[in-house]
Amino acid sequence: MKDKILLCITGKWRDEVDFVEKLSAGTEGRFIATGGHIFDRQKRTACEFNVSPSVEGMEAAFKIGSSAAPIPDSLLDEIARHKSYLSLYAQNNGIAEAFTISEVALAALESGGLAVRVEGSKRASDPDRWREHLQNAQEISPSFLCHLFVWAFVQEAGTYNTIGMPFLGQPDFSIETSDFDTASAIYDEFAKYLLIQQPTVLNGQTIRFEDADGRWRITKANHIYIDDPDIDFSRGMWRLQRISD
Repeated sequence: MKDKILLCITGKWRDEVDFVEKLSAGTEGRFIATGGHIFDRQKRTACEFNVSPSVEGMEAAFKIGSSAAPIPDSLLDEIARHKSYLSLYAQNNGIAEAFTISEVALAALESGGLAVRVEGSKRASDPDRWREHLQNAQEISPSFLCHLFVWAFVQEAGTYNTIGMPFLGQPDFSIETSDFDTASAIYDEFAKYLLIQQPTVLNGQTIRFEDADGRWRITKANHIYIDDPDIDFSRGMWRLQRISD
């Protein structure tokens, strides 16, 4: 599944039949699940799906995945008692695909789903958080999808690294700094630059940021998790290194 976005949604559905019925009823027929696909009849888009029986360990997985924005304990208790879980697969990766699968995920959350986890980046969100950032992405900027799909930061050896930008059609990036505030400022600006302007970034070019000092060189590097089974890291990473004050 390296070339696709995969979401896991724990739910209260007894089985696939129950999910299909509740999804249609909960969305007044806008979303229809049949033949292994969920169709958005309003926007004429689709994604693949599968419903599986409950498994142990979901509570812990969702708790860890939501550490940056904790899922309430009461909801974690419900996740521990989930009856089944829904897997959603986008046809590919990129902004358009992320919007499509996000809207299907929201429909599932409003039809008996409990919470969403993005497999690969492991980022988990409760329904309110998913709804808020999806709406902001639709109405303000697609960069708000980062709050749902991207794990920031994985810190190692003096760098702050993102995990999950490939889901949005861009390479992850590694910020060479030990200062969290600097990393946060660059992350916010660079993610917006990539997702909104969709630029052609050249290996070795330099860039300045409004909220971070100095000039920074952008170079291509292998991804720190190149062998990960869930995400396509063939794009590598952009490494940002300050070269002047």
